[in-house]
Amino acid sequence: MREIYYDELTGIYNRRFLYYWVDNEIKRANRFATKFGIIIIDLDNFREINNNYGHLEGDKVLDVGTGGGLLAIGFARTIKNCEVVGIDIWMRLGGGTSLKIAKRNAEIEGVADKVKFEEGDARNIPYSNGYFDIVVASFAIHIIKRKREEAFQEMIRVLKPGGKFAIIEPSREYRWVVDEKLRETLEEIGLENVKFQPFLVSYPKRRHVYIIYGEKR
Repeated sequence: MREIYYDELTGIYNRRFLYYWVDNEIKRANRFATKFGIIIIDLDNFREINNNYGHLEGDKVLDVGTGGGLLAIGFARTIKNCEVVGIDIWMRLGGGTSLKIAKRNAEIEGVADKVKFEEGDARNIPYSNGYFDIVVASFAIHIIKRKREEAFQEMIRVLKPGGKFAIIEPSREYRWVVDEKLRETLEEIGLENVKFQPFLVSYPKRRHVYIIYGEKR
């Protein structure tokens, strides 16, 4: 029942539940000869996020620095008929332990057939130009600052024109990395409309994250 009436991306009630609820309330009002009202709240900038990352189907998604695979799995759970690739990190570390964890997590979540995890170097991504519709990375991309721009260039190279690029920051404490210098860097190497936006996700738990996002020119 939860899958029918809840949005997988945000964890809140979806449009199907709204229709179901309104229909029941109309019937209730008619039965008891009462009135009811609906309050509509407009969330600032939510339309822009929804247009960029909502209503997706059949997209190819790349998760760079996938770690335990949470971002990749979240997209696989959200997007219908998608192809998701998770690249472990810049180079092989710790014998590929995180890849084993990521694959196991995908099996537990029932999306092992939709996600492929592999070792790789974010500075040399083994996919052709414009292969992916969406490229995402976690805050881990900030760890190696000297090589970060090379990774950004590769991530944008494999992104199709008009494709979406996003860095997911897990909490407010990482907000300091979103500065004008980073914005200028991303715009210089091929992105436009670079923005910073708080967002609510539901996987692996309901929490607020921060998204630095833009699209390829």
